[in-house]
Amino acid sequence: MRLRLFCILLLFVSPLQASSPQRVPVTFSFTADVGFGNSVFVVGNHRDLGSGDVTHALKLRYTAGNIWTGQIAVQAGSQLQYQYIKRSTAQGVWCDASNATYLSSVLTQTVPAQPAAPYTGKTIYYLSIWPSANFFYRNGANFVTAPMTRVGAGRTTGESLFKINGVGEAGETIEFVFNDGNNHWDNPPGGGNYLTSVDDFEVEDGNVFSYQPPATFSASGCAIRPSASPATPSTRSTTSA
Repeated sequence: MRLRLFCILLLFVSPLQASSPQRVPVTFSFTADVGFGNSVFVVGNHRDLGSGDVTHALKLRYTAGNIWTGQIAVQAGSQLQYQYIKRSTAQGVWCDASNATYLSSVLTQTVPAQPAAPYTGKTIYYLSIWPSANFFYRNGANFVTAPMTRVGAGRTTGESLFKINGVGEAGETIEFVFNDGNNHWDNPPGGGNYLTSVDDFEVEDGNVFSYQPPATFSASGCAIRPSASPATPSTRSTTSA
């Protein structure tokens, strides 16, 4: 049994991600009498199926005949490896990783592919007084550094606008921070890392914008813009210093 569980872990820590940001409804169904107070969940190698973490498994719906079923939106083109598990739904053990009994072997399924995004990765703009800026972001299990390019002046004297594109995966969440290469870091207010699923955005003063914000805000002002990702990366105007 230990060998079997070890092999499952190896499968789950190496997910195969697709390049399309679209989600496709996938039906999961399993028949089992799991007893009162328990439910059937599905967990798999893809982040849409919990990334192999049973505490993030997705609960299926009970129907007559002990059939547990549900539709889950999964990234198009994904190669899924998943299992059905039994978990107690008692509140005190919901986040307990040992609260799981495997009901099936590792199953596989290919999610139908959809057209890829019309551009590669994400485009990021960044305003800073640093003389240079790096984009430090999560790429799989590791963080990598990518230099940003100064493309113009900022809002005030001494501030610069930096840009990088083609990083991350279109339509997916990206985790990141900035640094100047001299051990100075820009984290969001409250610490931690920035997180966003927007494909074309600007970061300034600790905020992530899906549009080019005004240089200053009045005390009662409010800027509202559509947050949907554009069909192609923006080509916002820049002013050389």
